[in-house]
Amino acid sequence: MGMNGVLQAVLWSIFLAFPSYGVIAVAQVVIGLCSGGSQPAFAALLGSTYGRDAFAMALGLASMLMLPFTFAAAPVAGAIFDATGAYTSAFLLQVGCFVAGAAILLIGFRRHPR
Repeated sequence: MGMNGVLQAVLWSIFLAFPSYGVIAVAQVVIGLCSGGSQPAFAALLGSTYGRDAFAMALGLASMLMLPFTFAAAPVAGAIFDATGAYTSAFLLQVGCFVAGAAILLIGFRRHPR
């Protein structure tokens, strides 16, 4: 999961360089693969951390915690665009969130290897 966050940060950073359409398309495909691959990895991480008996509760609580961020992301990006006239700050915020999440996961994994 930590490495997925690092890769996502790199891929979202590509948009800050205003690349060509082909580069954007490839980056979006890889972002989609990372996002789709993060779901089973996240479930496995929860399962290994909290165990079989608490898995459903952990997944439910994690989903409830993530829900506001999921629904707020697009309106916040739109508000940033309306305020600044560009998506640069929104992309930087996205990259920053991925970097922070990756750091938390990679440091946590380093302290508690399985």
